[in-house]
Amino acid sequence: MKQKLQHRGITVIILLLFVFLATAFVACGSGKDKKDSSAGGQTETGGKTGTGDDTGTTGDDDAGTGGKTGTGDDTGTTGDDDTGTGDDAGGDDDTGTGGGTDTDKTGAISGSVSGTVILAVNESGDIIASYDTTGNSPGIDGRYSFTLTGIPVGQSIRLYLIRFGVYPLYFDTNGDSVSDTNVFSLTSSVTINLGFMDTNIERGKAIAENNPTDTPGVNAGLENTDIPIVINKPITTGLSFNELLANGFSALNNGWMLRARDFFKAAVDSAEKPKSNVTTNDADTARVFYALTRIAAIGFDYYSDGNPYDMNSLGDILDRLGCEDSDLARANAEAISCDGFIPDNSPTAGELQAFLYNVVRPELKGAIINLDAVSTQFNKQLTEPAAFFEGTVDLDYGDVLIVRAAMKSTLASLLIAHAYDLDFDTGRYLVLFAGDSLTTERFLDENPGFLLLNMDKSPLDLLSDASGHIAESLDDLDAGINSIQNEVDDQSDDLITLEGMTTGEIAGARNIIAVAKTCLSGPCILSDNGTPLDSSDDAIIDLTYFFGPRGTQDLRDILPPFSGNGVSGLFPDTYFGGVLVQGAFINEDIDPADGIPDILQ
Repeated sequence: MKQKLQHRGITVIILLLFVFLATAFVACGSGKDKKDSSAGGQTETGGKTGTGDDTGTTGDDDAGTGGKTGTGDDTGTTGDDDTGTGDDAGGDDDTGTGGGTDTDKTGAISGSVSGTVILAVNESGDIIASYDTTGNSPGIDGRYSFTLTGIPVGQSIRLYLIRFGVYPLYFDTNGDSVSDTNVFSLTSSVTINLGFMDTNIERGKAIAENNPTDTPGVNAGLENTDIPIVINKPITTGLSFNELLANGFSALNNGWMLRARDFFKAAVDSAEKPKSNVTTNDADTARVFYALTRIAAIGFDYYSDGNPYDMNSLGDILDRLGCEDSDLARANAEAISCDGFIPDNSPTAGELQAFLYNVVRPELKGAIINLDAVSTQFNKQLTEPAAFFEGTVDLDYGDVLIVRAAMKSTLASLLIAHAYDLDFDTGRYLVLFAGDSLTTERFLDENPGFLLLNMDKSPLDLLSDASGHIAESLDDLDAGINSIQNEVDDQSDDLITLEGMTTGEIAGARNIIAVAKTCLSGPCILSDNGTPLDSSDDAIIDLTYFFGPRGTQDLRDILPPFSGNGVSGLFPDTYFGGVLVQGAFINEDIDPADGIPDILQ
């Protein structure tokens, strides 16, 4: 038990020190789907047929009661993606009756993909046609066929594939096997067959099997690296709650996080308007998925705002790291390119720490507020691929409690990190590290304030707030386990399940949660070492010496001395400022007896 407790104490401290860095790296990662696509999803009646494409009176992604049909392209009285009486002609996403063109002459584009949304954009940056393969069945080669109709003649056209990022279609114009433009135009009413559009040939781009300019009546245009704003920021005004919710799931199915977040936010706003007739469960569904996507969207906001100094988004961090800043280079995670050199303007660790506090923390708090409003009766069944899982997934209030517990514990970690001075010149030390010139001893000597409480940030208040969030997280975790345990329906399709755990194991887990919460408010016994009648060998900790009110600890003061990268002596405080009350012999030096704590060897 001594060894286990000692290792636990060190592990907790290390986690507290570096959780903020881990969160930052997570934010830089892109989401990955378990499968390209599958049957099911968000569709409307009528299918994807008709004299036109992507129209209808109302509906989800470019569809309505008529189901992606109509005399023009992407039109209808109301609707979402690229539908409406107008937009730029009075309606939703950048289309108008008849496809928003200045001529009656139109062509078509066909091809196949591995499962995605395909968008056609005109020279004004308006979406003029779109197709979503969700709900379709793939061919024997696993690919999904698509057709975009109503492509205007005489306008510059760009195509984009959407799948956990935006992939512009590029092609070669001079035969040198290097794709050099993403713009083409039709000079007559022709049909272009692109074949398979592959996103794995050139980084961050979609490359068609067939060059569009091989079709007579198609000309290449000059490259346009801009990503139209409407692709990631949809117009939500004028849409009903049901349309907003359906469009949110449609975007989520394709990993279109920025767009999904905006739709779910608008759905929440719609549901919470006075005299709203939205059912409680539907409103809760919007709240749950807005809470999830507002956090996820932070990790997908790669785009540069043109300001090389601010730190308000992941795109700003990429700017400061000297990454290429064109829309094309930020359209998806695979496209991001940095030159490998650390610029002088690269963000310091303190600035990354501030980013987590100033940008990520408010979104976490907002997401928690969203989940706080969810009813205990919440239940939502999602059919693939809406939940990114095979088959059907059932969400209920127990899942909400577990997710909220995770958010509150993450929020507590950010507050703890913000209470300490974690600043250092990341660029300089990355260079030293790459050159094998950096040691722990050198780093600590050159940064004497590192791990000290930052008295400029009211650390006592931050740590007290963190303790409160941890306590609430433990309460939610316990309540979530209890809720899931008491469910009587089939658990095989639940998002979070206790299947495989015995009643005794569940009781044991809940007991650990209770002990952990006790430790936040005073001395608590972690173990009696098998001697319940003898308290002298009990392992006891008191986290009030870390979180307050009894006092707070400069973490720097509890570090052992270092020589190079190795520990060269014992811990200066065997009680870690009072946190370790009894039973943790952190300076035990027996095997071998060399003046270095055994737990560090």
